[in-house]
Amino acid sequence: MTYANFKSTVKKVNIKPKGVQEIVLEINGDELDGQLEAIAGMVDLRVNVELDAARITYRRKYNAITEQPLTQYSVSEKGIVEVKQPEQLELEGMPEEEVQIEEKEVVIDRELIDAFVMSDMAPTYEGYHKDLLDILKRRIKGESYRTLAEEFDIKTSELVEQVKLYRMQVAPLAEAWNKWKKEKGEITE
Repeated sequence: MTYANFKSTVKKVNIKPKGVQEIVLEINGDELDGQLEAIAGMVDLRVNVELDAARITYRRKYNAITEQPLTQYSVSEKGIVEVKQPEQLELEGMPEEEVQIEEKEVVIDRELIDAFVMSDMAPTYEGYHKDLLDILKRRIKGESYRTLAEEFDIKTSELVEQVKLYRMQVAPLAEAWNKWKKEKGEITE
């Protein structure tokens, strides 16, 4: 079986006649390390492809005056991430409804979230498939969305969406956990 695994950037999507789409990927540096021959052998063959973004974007609320996130996180000595009480919005003499809140996009490497999930410190939430954490761990280890969806009797598109939303939801916790690991000297950059 011919196989290749690499990180790339999607550079272009072309819509061609007769319902054909062409996707152009750009691979930098030594990402292909010895895999180019295998890929060349796949030209004009049907292949299975799964693209998963390497970065996760989520939205976070900030106090426009202090520029601090409204929700803060603390990490216990055991590595459990907890939500701190929201920052006090009422400033001296200013009613709460006049405090300006901004929502900003935050980008985090998916690998940080996945490390948090694999650490068994990531929480479970209602509204997701009951086995989502186990499914996600298996996905991180390389199993395909299609295989997992079939096994757990869920539509592939629904599973992909749940994984995306879950990663966005735990992203700020993963950031706090990662910062805590760095402070302990367990992660070096």
